[in-house]
Amino acid sequence: MEEVRIKEKTEGTEITVMSMGPPSATYAIREAIAMGCDKGVLLSDSAFAGADTWAPASTLSSGVKKLGEFGGDIFEILPVFIERLRERKTVNGKGGG
Repeated sequence: MEEVRIKEKTEGTEITVMSMGPPSATYAIREAIAMGCDKGVLLSDSAFAGADTWAPASTLSSGVKKLGEFGGDIFEILPVFIERLRERKTVNGKGGG
């Protein structure tokens, strides 16, 4: 996990992983913590079921805002975020990005 390698090289860096999904999504968060992330946040509500593309983007951005300040430049983070989504889609066998 590239983020953990960056954390190891940069003193004071803390990684919080965030996911939106059903309670079973805690498995992925626990896996990320086991790989070196510091904290995990699960955004879960039955209202999220069947959400379109806008809803997850809005929910996750609200979650990030609620966490407060974070390091890095959003314009650096965004391309990595998008690439991770593409990788995840490919890993899940639903096609590539």
